[in-house]
Amino acid sequence: MSQLALFEGSHIPRTAAREALSRGDFSEASRNLRLAAAPADDADANRLRRIDSALQATDRDPSSVHAAFASALESPEPCGFLMADEWFRLYAQRISAALDAEPERCFRGWLGAHFKFATNPTDEVRSLAVRLVATQPPGRTWIEAARFEFRFGDEARAQSWIHAACLGSATDLTHAAPVLELSGVPALDASPSLPALPAAVEDLFDLVRVLDGLPDRSTRWVAVVGEIDRLLAPFGGVETETSDPAAPGGDLVHVFLAALRAARRSRERDTNRGPERCSDRELRARKRMRSVSPVLLDRYLHTVRESLF
Repeated sequence: MSQLALFEGSHIPRTAAREALSRGDFSEASRNLRLAAAPADDADANRLRRIDSALQATDRDPSSVHAAFASALESPEPCGFLMADEWFRLYAQRISAALDAEPERCFRGWLGAHFKFATNPTDEVRSLAVRLVATQPPGRTWIEAARFEFRFGDEARAQSWIHAACLGSATDLTHAAPVLELSGVPALDASPSLPALPAAVEDLFDLVRVLDGLPDRSTRWVAVVGEIDRLLAPFGGVETETSDPAAPGGDLVHVFLAALRAARRSRERDTNRGPERCSDRELRARKRMRSVSPVLLDRYLHTVRESLF
């Protein structure tokens, strides 16, 4: 038999198998791999058949889906035709589907959007990100939604999601992407790297941890520093003043933001003033900012000076 005939004899059914897998049809993919008639193809055909059979008998809970894949891929059969990253992509498709009804649920440290990202459908990842923001309170899930919006979509919207997440979260947040918990099955640990947030946004989180003169180290101050530096913006573009800036004992984050916004509105109305000259309204706002954090006031004044050059 010629080399071309040998190539076509295995290549055509393998191509058909990959097409079936792209549609999620494990049964058809298994049948096509058997036609390739090579030990590696038979090994993967057997794995696909066992996974498909196990999935038919489960309730499609993420743990059950994981068990179906792990059982087949831990078997001592010869190395197969499919690469580890291809197995992970198939696994991620099924896990993301199992998590679809609970977009906020974590499995192995990842959300459904992370598993969806591993399968490469950009529009579906963005849809999940929007859904997380629409259905979950500001917090960690919004950071992850913004991670994908920065990568695939609207940067301004992603900036507002980060701002709202930091301002509204009940717990401190981090810019680091979540790490997939290892399972001990190499093919199920062959995940792609999640996209990082833009370096300038990550730097905001790091800065708040070391910047002197902050009332505390809460990541709520990330929203403040980000708004001063014009790297983050209020969610929906609406600069609401959620507390009375003059009220004693008010929430310091909101006191500072209210004063910052008042100062900027005053300066925008009077663009002819230099950085050291300001209206009475801006002067009062600067005093409120200083009462909260002189360091952050200096940062604001630096942005005023930069805007004039």
